[in-house]
Amino acid sequence: MRPDARRSLPIQGPFDLRGTNLKLTRSDPTLEKGRTHFAKATRTPAGPATWAVHLASADQLDFLAWGPGAGWCAERAEGLSGLWDQGWDWDPGHPVVRELQRRRPGMRMPRHQNPFETLVPIVLGQLVQDVEKVRAMRLMTRALSEPAPGPVDLLLPVAPRALARVSTARLRSFGVLGFQARTLHELAFCASRLLPAAELPEQEARELLLSVPGIGEWSVGMAGIQGLGHADAVPWGDYNLPALLAHRLAGIDPASEVTRAQQEQWLAPWTGNRARLLKLLWATGGGPKRRHAKAALRPIDE
Repeated sequence: MRPDARRSLPIQGPFDLRGTNLKLTRSDPTLEKGRTHFAKATRTPAGPATWAVHLASADQLDFLAWGPGAGWCAERAEGLSGLWDQGWDWDPGHPVVRELQRRRPGMRMPRHQNPFETLVPIVLGQLVQDVEKVRAMRLMTRALSEPAPGPVDLLLPVAPRALARVSTARLRSFGVLGFQARTLHELAFCASRLLPAAELPEQEARELLLSVPGIGEWSVGMAGIQGLGHADAVPWGDYNLPALLAHRLAGIDPASEVTRAQQEQWLAPWTGNRARLLKLLWATGGGPKRRHAKAALRPIDE
């Protein structure tokens, strides 16, 4: 299918498309990703759209878009693709981290423009296993949304209005926990108020997102990394973050008790680029996870 909008974007410096979109799950029905391509369905002020990028060569990225919002997406192609981020040559300042950067250069910070759409899957991942998040995301999106425009087999993200109307009981039938449902409703009611966070300076964007009941530091940190382009974002409270930092930065037993102060101290040398550092650690093998008994999968009607 011929795209409604198309651009060829020059690539300056190294560009790792897969690493740029790290932590976005393959099982999200609103996106598709691979080593050399990435596609995302979205709702824009101009209407629904699907945008896709493909690595045509080492120095050119093809940007395609379909649907009423295609032109809107094309105007923001650099942000959506991650090419707006010129911090790819950040100084790791440590020989070990410098070697990791040599192995995985070019991971950028994407800016997907819609904080509501970025936050919904993150909320579904609060305090549950990934498989439970994926299940809830699929069931909810299939029930409440519709196919996205274009040749890619994707669904549009659930619209704020549709999410605001759905009952907590129905959300629970998709496997959404009660506190997650309350947060999703809060997000839906203030979705338009959150739109400026896509363009605000990082600290101001954080304060705006944290004003939403149910959205805490972990959710805001993950949103900053996954779709808001925040180079210094940290998902404080992440279950595996203490073990990751203890093992990779401090070289101590990840089973040891790790305080927030210790984590802040270990990350301090990279202030301004802490999200870049975390993406690098995740992409090169995040190290041992915290030891805990594997929880059984929750029945969907709990």
